[in-house]
This record gives sequence, structure tokens and C-alpha cells, in this order.
Amino acid sequence: MAYQVLARRWRPRTFAEVVGQPHVTRTLGSALERDRVGHAFLFTGVRGVGKTTVARLLARALNCSERKGAEPCNQCPPCTQALADASVDVLEIDGASNNSVDDVRAIIETSAYRPAGSRYRVYIIDEVHQLSKGAFNALLKLLEEPPDHVRFIMATTEIQKMPATVLSRCQRYDFRRISMTDMVGHLAHVAEVDKLGVGLDAIELLSREADGSMRDAQSLLEQVVASGEEKMDAAFVSDFLGIAGRDSVAAVVEGILDADCARVVELAALCRDRGYDTSNLLLRVMELLRYVTIADSAGVEAVPRGAGDDYRQLAERLAGRRSTLDLHRVFQCLLKTASQLRGSESPELVLEMGLLQVASLEPVAMAAELLEGLRGGPEIPPPAARGKSQSSKAEAEPPKAVSEKDPAPEEAAPPLGTPVAQEAAGQTAPGPGSAATAAEGSHGERWEDFLASVQNKAGIDLYVLLTNCEVLQLDTHKLSIKPQLSGHLRRLEEKELRGRVLGLAREHFGAELELEVLGLNNERVADSFSVKTLEAGRDSEAEAQAREDPLVKAAQEILQGRIEKVTRLDQSD
Repeated sequence: MAYQVLARRWRPRTFAEVVGQPHVTRTLGSALERDRVGHAFLFTGVRGVGKTTVARLLARALNCSERKGAEPCNQCPPCTQALADASVDVLEIDGASNNSVDDVRAIIETSAYRPAGSRYRVYIIDEVHQLSKGAFNALLKLLEEPPDHVRFIMATTEIQKMPATVLSRCQRYDFRRISMTDMVGHLAHVAEVDKLGVGLDAIELLSREADGSMRDAQSLLEQVVASGEEKMDAAFVSDFLGIAGRDSVAAVVEGILDADCARVVELAALCRDRGYDTSNLLLRVMELLRYVTIADSAGVEAVPRGAGDDYRQLAERLAGRRSTLDLHRVFQCLLKTASQLRGSESPELVLEMGLLQVASLEPVAMAAELLEGLRGGPEIPPPAARGKSQSSKAEAEPPKAVSEKDPAPEEAAPPLGTPVAQEAAGQTAPGPGSAATAAEGSHGERWEDFLASVQNKAGIDLYVLLTNCEVLQLDTHKLSIKPQLSGHLRRLEEKELRGRVLGLAREHFGAELELEVLGLNNERVADSFSVKTLEAGRDSEAEAQAREDPLVKAAQEILQGRIEKVTRLDQSD
């Protein structure tokens, strides 16, 4: 008898033998026991997780003449014929090579005939997503209302390519990736029964490399056993398949976390000399970093059981060497390296420089740690307390007597545009602490109050128009404004609109007020302002106060840093 590979020899013959898909086998078994089996099924999932195997099991169970419960007996004629691939009532069709309308028409024609010696005629269509659009359309009617003696079981690895019209006519079952625990247990059982002599550490490495696919794991195990080596441990499997073992991965991760660049370069060269697959090595490094981050953030108990005891112990040992924020930064940088590896002509160099980059990252601290450091520094009252103490001090001081030279409160800000105001401004652009700034503070507030009134009474259009005007003079007798755009000037030259502005201004500033609208070519008055310059002045003053804040200065001293940017919290994104 010809030799059968492990994947075929160990193919499950009952639902109980299926590994890692209890949600599927339990539901199908219940439907079989209650005789509530649908007419069309769709199995989806990655390769090697049991879709075709379960499809054949279901077909045998449907036609088994001696079935008791859900499991096929595998002894009756329909079962033995199906196991030998000799059943005329169970037809397996490859959707990749039989994807035309004519192929589907053949299915439609044969479906009209009764099964030869079974209860149902079962069609198993593998890789069904490769059928053409015309073939799907031809199949729709048969899928929705097939003859009573026909059942369809379809399998696909790319469910996103399936038409919605087909999905709505089928019972869909999603097959999961097989967990590390289930895969290691099954492969260990196979190795023990077949006396393969493969160590448990080697089986764990093969299971991790299979990435949830039992067929891939069995194929890798077959390849290792075929080598004829007496001692098949993790080190041998690593060298034989060209994949990095646990010790190599752990050494690279440890070098990154310890910021040992020389060690990382040495390990990268060693992996290159041994011919390890670069993408695989980077994937395993990121996988271990994930476990370390989980152990650091949520405790080692949160590390998935499927990681294996060795990786859980490694994660526990390496946790705490870098802050959680550092671990996230390292992981993000390695993600970029992984994307750069795809299609690179020099993957070894890309990997080496990527590992060196993350090992060279300067450590950063969490915000909570920085605040804790500040609390341990010099005592600095919080902003609210500082403001309170300053206001209390101001209240405690006796009021100063107003002398003849002191200006009256209403005379503190001379009318904008007058010689007195221009002299106070020195005919220069206003700066922090200048007399013009004090004048702008009073006139600016009056102007902004007026704009708020305009918005409430006249709507947003007129408000936007006036906010784009520069104020050259503002007192009880005259409001002189200069539009900043030609379109705004044209609108303010309209008699009706100008009358509305004048009415609103007199209502706000006084009945004697006159309105003057200047052209774009008029020269700018030194102490003129607009909403934009007022906001810029306030931002500049707030930034200056923030930079001089004692708490900020203390933080700079502790962190030995500098302020790159100041952002107001009420304006940040």
C-alpha cells in the first residue's frame, strides 16, 4: 500500500475528532440529531482549518444508513464508498477549474436525478468564490429551491468575494484558526502514536510556525520527520526549516529592551548567517514584544494561554525593563519595518536597521510618572491657588488715592486714532506691555461686545463681514473701519447695508456716532486693530504667561528639556 502523508492519514473520520472547531461540529451535530439540516451550507476560514474535512463528514452523515445520533458509522456502504472517494452521490467540484456557466449548468442537469443508493445527492464545491459572475447567477435558483434529494456544501477562503445573493441562501459557518494549545496537543498525540521521536519544544515551534493551520503544521512535521534525524528538538527544527527559535527571538527582544545596540547587531548578523527568514524573525520578535507589553500592562496572567509556558515565562522576566509607552513605540516602529520588508531587495539590511533603530530609542516616561516627579520637587501652588493668593493680596492692599495727574477711569484709554493715542503708541506696532496694548484692551473689548450684539441681532453674515474689518477709530463720535477685502468693501458701500451697520452701532455706542468706511488704500493707523490682531495678542500674552509659570519652569529643570510649542487647551484638536 502506498504511503500516506500525515495530513491524509490523520484526517478526522468523526465530528468528535475534528480539532479546534467545536462551535461548528456541535451545531451540525445538533441539526443532524434533530433532523433539521438545511439544504445549503457555506464554510469559510483560512486554509487548513477543516472546511473540506467537515464538508465530507457532513456528507457521510447525511447519507449514512446506520447513523445513530450525529456521527456517521463509517461502516455502511454509503460511508465506505464516500471514504474511498467512490460514491456517485457525493460529488466534489473544484471551483477554481470548474467556474464557468456551462459547469454550473451540468450541476443543474444532474441534480434532477435521484441519488443512486443514498438518501441525498450532495455537491461539495471547494473554493466556490472562484466561480464567475455568470456561474453564480446560474446557481442562484438551484441554491434557493433545490430538489428535496439535493444538498449543497460550499467552502471558501475568501468570503469577501462571495455575492450577497449567494450568502443569503446559505447557512454560514466561520471556521477559526486553530489555537496553539489544541494544535500542540494534537501534534503531540500524533508523534506519540506514530513514534516519530519529535520533542515537545519542536512541536511548539512547528505549531507557532503553522499560524493556526493544522494542515500546515502536519506538513511541517512530515518534512522534519523525513529528514531522518535522530534528535529532533527545537534547535534542529529551527536550523532545518530556516526559522528563528525561541532562544534567538528572546535574545533579540532582550537586546532591544536593554538598548544594547552592539548585541542587536551581533544577533542580526548571526540570524543572517544561519539563513533565518527575515519576515518570520521580525514576526516572532513582535509576537514576544506583544506578550511582554501585555504582561507589563495587565499582568502575566493576561498573556494568552496559547502563547505557551516558555513564552509566558519570558514575558514575565522581560516585563518592566521599559515603560509601557516605550513598548508601544518599539512595536509601532517594528510595524513600519515589517511594511518596508515587503518587496525590499535587501531584507536583511532593512531588518538590521529596523532592530537597531528601536534599540536606539531614547526612553520616555509616562505623564503620571512626570507629575509624580514634579510633586516630589519644590512646592509650587497649583494655578487656582496662585490666582487666589494673588487676588487676596490685591484685596488686602489699600486703594490708592487718585491724584490730579491720574487719569479718570473712563480716560484711561484715549479714543482710538487721536494724537494722544498715537503718541502713546509711539507710531509703532503695539507690543506686550506697551501703552497701545492697554488702549487696545479697552477698545478691543468694546468692539468685540459690539460684534457679539451684531451676531445676535443681525445674523452671522453681517457678523462675519465686520470681523473682517480693521478698526482705525472708535469713540463716542466716530467709528472708522477699513475692510480687509475688496468684496467686503463693495458690500459696505451699499446704502441699505451701511444704514443697518450705522443703526446697530448707534444703538450700541451712542446716537451721535458717525460711521466712516475707508478704502483699501488708506494707510493703517499705528494703534488700529482687528479681531485677528486681538486674538493674536491674547494668545501671545497667554503663551508668555505659560512659559513664565513656576510649575512649567520646575518641569523644565527636572526634565532638562525645552518648550517646543505652547497650545491653549480650549483651541487644541
